[in-house]
Amino acid sequence: MTTNDTFEDGACPGLREHHIDAFLEHLRQAGYSEVTLGKKRRVLNAFSR
Repeated sequence: MTTNDTFEDGACPGLREHHIDAFLEHLRQAGYSEVTLGKKRRVLNAFSR
């Protein structure tokens, strides 16, 4: 991965959200509650900024 491929410079708009959504869908299929998924989404979004 080069410097131009990082999320900070905006080279991959939407990619971060795609990965978060895919991860949360995996957890949803594993039986996590919607409340827990919402909490995990907030934490993941905060850390991904």
